Amino acid sequence: MGSGFTQVTVLDAQKIERADDMYDKSHQVISTNITWVEGKVSAENRAKLLRQDAATIWLTGLSGSGKSTIAVELEKHLFSNGHAVYALDGDNIR
Repeated sequence: MGSGFTQVTVLDAQKIERADDMYDKSHQVISTNITWVEGKVSAENRAKLLRQDAATIWLTGLSGSGKSTIAVELEKHLFSNGHAVYALDGDNIR
């Protein structure tokens, strides 16, 4: 990707069931010191309650390329269309 572009990657939550199923491009486990903690609410029960399937959208790109701007506009759009949504910005959670 060229400078100034933001890459959008959509991950299907049904295909990634556990944190340790995340691999890098060479199919090697990225982290070995992460332990999965089983929750008490299944993905199926959560989807049924919220009436929507889970999804994660990662916005990646260079600093100043518009990732946060896209994220907050997308959050507003999805919310206004009745979706339960939350944007996590790296600047806010570091």
